[in-house]
Order: sequence, then structure tokens, then C-alpha cells
Amino acid sequence: MNNIQICVLQFSSVARPRLKKRALSNPSYLLDLEGLVLIAPSKNNARSWRNCVSLRKTRCDVRAMNGPADRWISLPPSPHCGSNLNSNRQWGKSTIAAHLLFTHSGATVLIVAPPATSTHPTLSPTPHAKTAPIHPAYNRKAMSPHQLANNLIHRFNVGDALRRSAARYPNKRAIFFEGRELTYAQLDALTNQLARFLLDSGIRRADPVAILSLNSPEYVAAFFACARIGAPLVPINLMLTPGDIDYVLDRVHAKAILTAPILQGKLNNHGPVVQALEHTWTMNDAFTEALNKIPSGPVEEFVANDDPATIIFTSGTTARPKGVVNTHLNWYANLISAFGDSQINRHWRILLALPMFHIAGLSNVWSTFAAGMDSVIIPIPKTDLILDAIVHQKPNVLGLPATVYVGLLNTPGIETTDFDCLKRMAVFQYLPTNLFNRWRELVPHAEWMNYWGQTEMTPLGSSTPPEDLERKLCAPDPIGITHLPLELRVVDDDMNELPAGKTGEFVCRGPAITPGYLEDPAANQALFHGGWHHTGAMGYKDDEGYLYFVDRKKDMIKSGGENVSSQEVEEAMAKHPAVAEVAVVGVADDYWIEKVVAVIVTNTDATADELLQFGKSHLATFKAPKSVYVVEYLPKNPTGKVLKRELRKQIEQGELE
Repeated sequence: MNNIQICVLQFSSVARPRLKKRALSNPSYLLDLEGLVLIAPSKNNARSWRNCVSLRKTRCDVRAMNGPADRWISLPPSPHCGSNLNSNRQWGKSTIAAHLLFTHSGATVLIVAPPATSTHPTLSPTPHAKTAPIHPAYNRKAMSPHQLANNLIHRFNVGDALRRSAARYPNKRAIFFEGRELTYAQLDALTNQLARFLLDSGIRRADPVAILSLNSPEYVAAFFACARIGAPLVPINLMLTPGDIDYVLDRVHAKAILTAPILQGKLNNHGPVVQALEHTWTMNDAFTEALNKIPSGPVEEFVANDDPATIIFTSGTTARPKGVVNTHLNWYANLISAFGDSQINRHWRILLALPMFHIAGLSNVWSTFAAGMDSVIIPIPKTDLILDAIVHQKPNVLGLPATVYVGLLNTPGIETTDFDCLKRMAVFQYLPTNLFNRWRELVPHAEWMNYWGQTEMTPLGSSTPPEDLERKLCAPDPIGITHLPLELRVVDDDMNELPAGKTGEFVCRGPAITPGYLEDPAANQALFHGGWHHTGAMGYKDDEGYLYFVDRKKDMIKSGGENVSSQEVEEAMAKHPAVAEVAVVGVADDYWIEKVVAVIVTNTDATADELLQFGKSHLATFKAPKSVYVVEYLPKNPTGKVLKRELRKQIEQGELE
């Protein structure tokens, strides 16, 4: 009877004392609960069940039902069942067998037994799968000492990497943050304290823990602490509305959330989603004091290589965000590239400016502390904070999205800033060649890398080695060679591999690639069509195998029967001296079917007509913008991506002039 899940459907206040008494006097009354998952219909009922099992000194995971009683089936399925129990109340059908065990003293207890042929279901279904589990299957049964020992010997675990760095460099500085310093030993101790705090609060393997916070040492500790106990970390975008945050929390079936005090107001605290969470912690001084009282010894829990380490929601520039699952093995594949392609060095000092809720920011966190580097953390990537950190903390490594580099060029004092400390600079997303060259004039001694990647690839893709960047800049947006853990092809719509010089979609495979989107089997089937991960990125290879990014597949414009790369048009328009930023989109048109429209932020006085004529003189007729709008700013997400969906909407609704 060990491989079962017990679901408590009713548990009245009258029955509670009687059941508790019976459980104490007759342990067999509750069967052997060791390693089981017990679900109660409310937080109060769950608390009573916890009291029962704790008095019996039984290791049992007791959960409160997420929502009203009629939603109890929306909880994660039994980890021992090979099907998704979250579909149409399909109890007792095909792959599972449900048996009513007993009704006594007001308590109705249901036993869900696994099928005889239960297999380990994967998050991303096979091409013929019709459902996908909420989370990858977990064996919630308590592990024997031998199983745990074997796991600790052989596993890939994100949390272990920090422990090893702390063993190698205990007294080395790991973090500088707003005047505060932590050594590697101190950061490891903080991580253990947070891991124990989560365990003491009932958080277990497979329980998603969300975090809504600015960059901080506690964010770093949360990343590694959740990994050590097998709880997926769910970073939340700071720019999301309370409704958007509810969507993320509900989508992942979060059990708890860690929130920075300054962001507490962004939670819909009185709404049903936040109310259904078992814990909502504010990371204030009291929280820090509580952590300091917890022992900081090593935390060792069973965590499998293919367990999710993070669930990160895509930026949603064109559609509702999807939850991307990245496993512990995915993150270790990322580390292969960090050492092999980026050649990170433990003697470097890195400026961690990118938001840690974003895959690129978290990737920097991962490689930094796995390698044993020194770091300077700033809360958000504001231009003044970046320049201040460069001047006073002297980092050697800086990686930023293109839009932040553009913003820095327009910051007063940029021309007189001392950049001598910088040895390696990486740019994410597309930076127009003329602006790229201006930066290279400001920091001529630094090695530059152009980097392309995706959340779905943790976030690998390709990068241009510093020694090759100069000769490859002859074409816009060279993104270099494929990263070590990936295999990449350029294919047409029929999955035929294309020769050098021909533009097609990049498809990839390798150990860095996500097992799939959360609870989205249709999207996963499209994502892995033909046995490859479809990136949605369009580009080509040259004769040397170097990659060039052309456009996102969804951003390609079909104008007058011809394909137009929005990025190619942006590159041309950016050459006008008055253009600070430009975004190009396609808009429905009676004549062109889809016309090219440019939305431009200027740094000097320039009219739309002047910019329109510039485009006509520098681009083929079908590529040249048919309309130009001059605006004060472009709508962006927190990582600097232009929200072209919003631009199209503004144009179609006549909001731009």
C-alpha cells in the first residue's frame, strides 16, 4: 500500500478530535503513511492531518486543497500514476484505479492506486500523447538511506555547485551588494538556512516556490536552496500586473511565494489564487532574523537529474506567456557552454545587472557561483547604477541586452567614464552595427561577444568568438557558432536542411533543451515537431558554418509577395544619425497585403517625412517603410525586448501619429 496517494474529501471539525484519537491509539487506522501525499480540502484540515501524522512521527507530505472542494482534482496527480488526473474527472478510467477505502467519523478517505504498468511520464509528451502531467513525475515515497546516498554520489544538482565552490574558496568574496559582502562560505550557509526554512515549512520536492524580487543575495540563495530540496523555483517578472502574477501562480500550482517588501503591493493578496498559497513570505528584516536562527549545516535531499530546477515564463511579446521547464541536467549543460564557449574564469569579477527573473540573468548567476567568481550585484539594470558599479567596483565582465547598451550611450558622462576594468563584454539581442562600433571605440581593449539564446535552451544557442567578431561584422547580427551542448540545423518548412547562404529556421537538439512547456501538450508537439526543437528564429550559415540571425519567424513581413526581414529594415534605418531606437512591424494593407511600418525614437529633431525618404533611398521599394511614426519611447518588457505586439495594436487602433 505504499505506492498510493490519499485524498481526504471531507473532514468535519466534529470528526477531527475523534480521528486524531483513533490515529494515536491505532496506527493502522491511517495505514502506513510513510512517504505518501495526503490532500485535505482546506488549510485548517491540512493542519489537523499534519498534527496527526507528526504525533506518529511519520514522514508524510500533507497538502491543502488548492481552491474550493469542486476543484480538488486540479491538484497535481499522484506521482505514481502514469496519466494526468487533471482532465475531465477521469477517475477510475484506463490507467488508474480509484477505490473508496472507508467513511468514518465524518472523514471520507480515497485511495488512488497506481496501475500495474505505471511508467515514468515525461513533461513533454510523445507525438501521440494527448495529455501532459502538471509536473514531471516524482517518486514522493520516502527514500531509503541507500537511495539517497546513491543519488548524492551520481546526480546533477544545481544546489551542489555552490556547495563545491564554497568548499574550494570558503573565504573568497562571492557577492558585493549595496555595501554588503558575503564570502562563499557565508553564501552557502545562507542557502542552507533558506533550504531548511523551506523544509520546516512543509515545502518538498516538486513543490513550486515563486519569487518576486529585485536582484539580491537572497535571490541567489533562493535559486540554490530550492534546487537543494528539489522545489522548482518560479521567478516572476517584476513588470507583471497582479492579474498576470495570479496567472503564473495558478499555472504552476505554486505552494509558496517569496516577495521583496517593495513589491508586496503587486500581489493580489485578497484574491483566491494568493489566498490558496500555503505560504506568502516577505523577505524583510524579520525574515532575515528568522533565517539566522536556523542551523546552516548541509542539506541533503533526494533530487533527480531530470527534476525541474526552474519554471520560467517566456516574455510573451506575441502571446500569453508559457512556463518553460528547465531541469537540473539542462542547467549543467549550460555550464558546459559557459566554460567551453564563453571561457569563464574564476578570477573574473562580474557585474550581475540583468534581472534574475530572466533566464539570461539567472544563467549569469549559475555560471558565476558554479565557477567561483567574484560578483557585484545591482538591484535592477538602470544605467546610473551600471556606470556607478563600473567606476567604483571595477568589474571585469559585463553582459547586457542591446537596449541597455543603447540607453547607456545616451547617458550623460558616458564619454568620460573609465572602462579600463572591463575585459569581456557580451551583448544579447540585436545591436545595430553602427552602435556596436561606437561601443567598441569606447572600450577598445575589451573582448566582445555577440550572444543568441533562448529560455527553451537554458538559454544556449550560439555566440561569436571575440577573435572572429571583427571580420564577421561585415553582415548584420553575426551570432557565431553553435554552443557545445547543441546540434543546430537550418531547415525549410518541410524540415529539409538548407545549404550555406539560404535562410531558414534554426532547429536544435541537445541536453540543454527544455523537456517542454508546462501543461501545454499542443505547444510541446509543435515545439518538437520532426524530432527537433523549433526555435522560431530565422537565419543562415555561411561557408565556415557561422550563423547569422535574420529575424524571428513571427516577425517576418510578407510585403508585396516578398519576405522582408524587420531586422534588416531596422539596421538600415538605424544608420540615420537622428535615430536612437527603431522597431519595424508589418501591418495589414489593401495594396501591399502587409506593409512595412517603422516606429522610431529620435535623439535630435527629425520629421517622419525625412526618415521616410531616408528609408526609400536606402532600401528596395518593397522593403522600405511605407509609414514612419516618431515616438518618445518604445514599449518594452523588463529585459529590453520591444513589444511589437503592442506596437501593432497601437498602429491599428490609430494611437500613433
